[in-house]
Amino acid sequence: MSVVKKGINYNHSLINTISLSTAELSNSLLFTRGLYFYIAAGIFLIFSLALFTFLIRKIEKRTINYLSVNQLSFVLDSLLTIDTNPDCDTDLMSIETKIRLIEYIEKFEREHGYKDPLVSLTTLSTSFGTNRSYLSAILKERNNENFNTYINRLRVEYVLELLRSEGDLKFCKVAYISSLAGFSSHSQFSTVFKRVKGVTFTKYIKEESF
Repeated sequence: MSVVKKGINYNHSLINTISLSTAELSNSLLFTRGLYFYIAAGIFLIFSLALFTFLIRKIEKRTINYLSVNQLSFVLDSLLTIDTNPDCDTDLMSIETKIRLIEYIEKFEREHGYKDPLVSLTTLSTSFGTNRSYLSAILKERNNENFNTYINRLRVEYVLELLRSEGDLKFCKVAYISSLAGFSSHSQFSTVFKRVKGVTFTKYIKEESF
């Protein structure tokens, strides 16, 4: 084989080698780019999931916080309305205890203690220096009401009293008006008002022409 022919064959071989190396390099670059893409997509997906989880937890936390202490107190009061000693009645109390509790109740009403959104059967009986059963029994005998019914009635009557004495108050938002009487939310007030008066607050106001 001549030197020229050998040179030509060598050049062809070199060209083929270079072409192969170029193709391999190109494939390697494509693979690397694809790998980077998938890594970036994976990181983005993980970040998105983390952000989504964070936002969901934040929303859940805000929702729980929205149930304020006032609203939780209202729920707890509803659950605690049933006395732990349902057989207790005022016949088991001394006359002095009855008189003392009635005086405390009357003072509580005069001072509008029911406007405190945190008032409950437990807190009130403790402040009176008695137990829940005795206070419940006195309210049942005196007003024929359980604690929740008693407090809600006083609050509703207080709202109506305010509307009668302050005519401009009817132009305020219901949530604000109800908060003055100790209600923790508009919805709570609306539910209680209809239960006490038998009609909605809006209808009652129209019918009574406040």
